[in-house]
Amino acid sequence: MNTISNIQKELHTSLVNGRLAHAYMIIGSPRGSGLRLAEQMIKMLFCQTTDAKCVGCQYCRRIDQRIHPDVTWLEPQSKSRKISTDEVCQATKKIYQTAFEGGWKVVVLVHADRLQPQAANALLKTLEEPPDTTVLILVTEVAHALLPTIASRCQKINLLEETQDPPVWREGILGLFRKGWPQSPLENSTYVAQLRSILESQKQALKDEMEAQSDPEEEPKIKDGKLHARYLETRSEIVKTFFTWQRDILLGTLGIDQSLHHSEDLEQIRIQSQQATYSKVLERIKRLEELVRRLERNLPETLVFEQAFR
Repeated sequence: MNTISNIQKELHTSLVNGRLAHAYMIIGSPRGSGLRLAEQMIKMLFCQTTDAKCVGCQYCRRIDQRIHPDVTWLEPQSKSRKISTDEVCQATKKIYQTAFEGGWKVVVLVHADRLQPQAANALLKTLEEPPDTTVLILVTEVAHALLPTIASRCQKINLLEETQDPPVWREGILGLFRKGWPQSPLENSTYVAQLRSILESQKQALKDEMEAQSDPEEEPKIKDGKLHARYLETRSEIVKTFFTWQRDILLGTLGIDQSLHHSEDLEQIRIQSQQATYSKVLERIKRLEELVRRLERNLPETLVFEQAFR
């Protein structure tokens, strides 16, 4: 379980062993758990207290007050709600200079998903060749909104997985799986309609959640962009469950019923495995792979689903 306490221990071990990454992407609330972990990571680098737990040394206090000379904080400005190219260039320029206190240099991007396109490209250059004793920390709730080239150069820490509660869409999706793969045009239409209903319900739930937490000054197009990014992340997670269910059935065709992703549905997995063949399930998995490729090309969602499950 990715609790902040467990992550801190792992990061401290990496620091002691000289294996700390140059860049981290914290997927969590930029005003909650994500921000708290970023602050704890910075304190871990600069705190001089030898005790097990610091109670507020001068270094940690300066980090809390955001006045440490070797820590640069970037976050969206009140008017544009974006992180500009100039801000990124100024921050990255500082980390190539000698540290004021001769140690680490840190750049923290809060709401990293709000980087302007050119700012993202400027950041990418630094991520490709980061200087020594430098750590870049990106905090975001919508990792999907960042350039894949940026995400691939960061070690991800997913705090959104802290909760043990299953996502609200999971039971509906599993109910769909338990009906089996569609075997006729009518079943295909019904299957896709139910899937679309689950996705639309999830999109509305995300919209309601974001409306409750949004900044009143935030531009509508930015809100829409964040909602779309969150929806794409959720849709991606849902599609992954299609793969894990078919993977379990594939194992079932081989007589293997251990190490299943959906062990709670073992009986249903066994039944569907008996009704399919190894080659048939492989064909379904290929269709799902094509589904992912088509969605990445932004083809009409309903059409993509209809073609995949026919």
